[in-house]
Amino acid sequence: MEKIFGGEIQYFRLKEKYWEKIVERLKESGLNFVSTYVPWGLHEIKKGIFDFEGRQSEKTNLVKFLEIIKKYKLKLAIRPGPFICNEFLYGGYPERIVKENPKIFVLDYQNRHTKGYWIPKKEGSQPSYLHSEYLKECEIWISAVSEIIKPYLSKNGGPIEMINLDNEVSYIVMDSMFDSDYNECMVGKGGYYHKFLKNKYKDVSNLPKVPFYNFKNFEDIEPPRKLIDVEKNLIYYFDWIEFKEWVMAEYLKRLREMYEKNGIKEVLFYTNLNPHRPEGVPTNPKKFEDAVKGIVGYDFYRNPFLSFSGYVSIARILRYLESVLKFTWSAEFMSGWWFEDIGKCWLTYEHHKFMSLSAISNGCKGIFYFMFHDRETWGGSPVSDKGNIRSVYYGIKDFLSIVNKFEKWNELKVLYDKIGLVYYRPYHWHTYLGDPSPCNDNSIYVGQPVINGLKAGLLTKEYEGIFRLLLLASYSPKIVEIIDSPEKIKDCKVLFFPSGPFLDKTTEKVLIDFVKNGGILVTGPFIPESTPSGEKIDGFKNILNIKFGAKIEKLETKEISLYEYFLNNDSRKSFEICGLPVFDRIKYGKGKIYFLRGLIGQSEPLNEPEGNICLILEILKSENINPFVEIKVEPVEYTLGTEKGLEKYYEKRNLIIHSALTDGKNIYLFLHNLFNRSVECEIKFRDKFEKIIDFETDEEIGLEKETLNLTIDCKSYIILKLM
Repeated sequence: MEKIFGGEIQYFRLKEKYWEKIVERLKESGLNFVSTYVPWGLHEIKKGIFDFEGRQSEKTNLVKFLEIIKKYKLKLAIRPGPFICNEFLYGGYPERIVKENPKIFVLDYQNRHTKGYWIPKKEGSQPSYLHSEYLKECEIWISAVSEIIKPYLSKNGGPIEMINLDNEVSYIVMDSMFDSDYNECMVGKGGYYHKFLKNKYKDVSNLPKVPFYNFKNFEDIEPPRKLIDVEKNLIYYFDWIEFKEWVMAEYLKRLREMYEKNGIKEVLFYTNLNPHRPEGVPTNPKKFEDAVKGIVGYDFYRNPFLSFSGYVSIARILRYLESVLKFTWSAEFMSGWWFEDIGKCWLTYEHHKFMSLSAISNGCKGIFYFMFHDRETWGGSPVSDKGNIRSVYYGIKDFLSIVNKFEKWNELKVLYDKIGLVYYRPYHWHTYLGDPSPCNDNSIYVGQPVINGLKAGLLTKEYEGIFRLLLLASYSPKIVEIIDSPEKIKDCKVLFFPSGPFLDKTTEKVLIDFVKNGGILVTGPFIPESTPSGEKIDGFKNILNIKFGAKIEKLETKEISLYEYFLNNDSRKSFEICGLPVFDRIKYGKGKIYFLRGLIGQSEPLNEPEGNICLILEILKSENINPFVEIKVEPVEYTLGTEKGLEKYYEKRNLIIHSALTDGKNIYLFLHNLFNRSVECEIKFRDKFEKIIDFETDEEIGLEKETLNLTIDCKSYIILKLM
């Protein structure tokens, strides 16, 4: 696939006289794509009548804007909604769509209308995605847009290569468990919910034997409206989440079919994911990809200056997306910020370059910067709304010059250390059950419902925490989506799988076969004993045969010395740290299982106990899994002002985080300094290389006694080409 690097230019938010100047600035930066929304509510003069040629206002002259893009020989990703969000009135919908027809609106569990897009006006509601009357309105809009864009498709000599099938489909982020959607078309007798259940289970006799499915007809099943007796009815609630995933994917599919019906073909359709945590619930990237028959991007918004937690989030999400999608990219990548106050939004050259390199080094193959220019509610962009260039413009330009140095861009892949971290979607469904705001990516919900002793959210925290621990221990882990992409475990020698009390039979067999065939599984603290539908399973129970209750606690000791235990030949040796039972090592088939008796990833970023990092190191090194590079940094000293005066603080964790790309011949090692200080570091490579070259300067770097000594500035990086 060609390189897709672009910037968002919104003609309807700029004076027409500056359109060409800003497009020219984008072209000169090295970006090859423009992306732009097309607001339905702006172009609709009255119902069914539209202005795309500037008859009402210069801001509706889409045709002229398309001609400018064509003139500069740029490619275009056009984004006609129906919903655009974008801090725009009613999210781009015509006012009548969000106000006039209550029967099409989304309802919550109490049959109340959910809020529409409330910036800048807190009024109106949102349409139910699959309501027939709403879809008819969408057909009229898409038919009108199609007539305008058809001559500008790339196959007709125009700039349009991509079409965004709606923006951040997620019920306008009102998508928690009981927020949406209880519209009659969804949950009425014979509605989409009952059709979904019938399609999944085929016959009512195949429904799981749980209390809330004890009916003779699918149409008699009521959708969940609150959490009751979750342990006995877990699959009932999980089916509701899966139904939400299906609805959103089906909506995207319907929109794609509308374009195709209007002759819009041979174009790349896409959609984009709103930041959700845990990633992908209930917006399912794989189902979205299947629906659009194109690509799915993730929208990254990270506060300046990029923090350790921000970097880790980008790395984890991109590696997860790489495990399920054909193409990994960012459809909106923060450039500027949603403030016009210069004190809040002014970003730096270094931030943009550093953040962009962080993304591509973790598998991101394309970036659309949002926004390329300032507008209302947005500032600090690469150029002003009149085309004045800022310093961040050059950060993007220099980043693109690095991208263009890679000889085989399309062949680049992330280099992993034969370590996988399992993403098991139902555990994150458990988190979602009680989460009041799954799109709030600043925190992880932990609390009700508790399932057989496991609080919602703990395994999501453990999944994220173990990923951080592996990075801090200098390893590069692959994310394995075990349900959608189980075949990807074949590249792993070690799998980390934070386990809960339930597990489906297929996944249990995949994991047990992995161990039987020689893999190393690090799991715990629960032994799965039933499926989500309540069937008993005993695969792990029979293998482990451990008689104790799961302990939900952190390991926070610094006094860790486990290597001597690994020399013991007793396959059922129980290991301890300071008297605390930590794990059992059990041989099975050709492999082993390390069963952790506690949770080790629960700390917040940069509060990870040294003992937990050491525990990861001890397990992996005992199995001869060495990182591609080992990085040593002396503790970095900070001086903090406290009530007691100036106090010294030493950051002992290694925040020189590495990632590497390979094209099958060369390896490109990225060393990211996430300290707030310039540091000296010592680099040792697992393998021998003939040459080590600074990728940006092309200067050869020599080794001293097989060790590379480097100085890296704060929030900066070095890229090494290893040959």
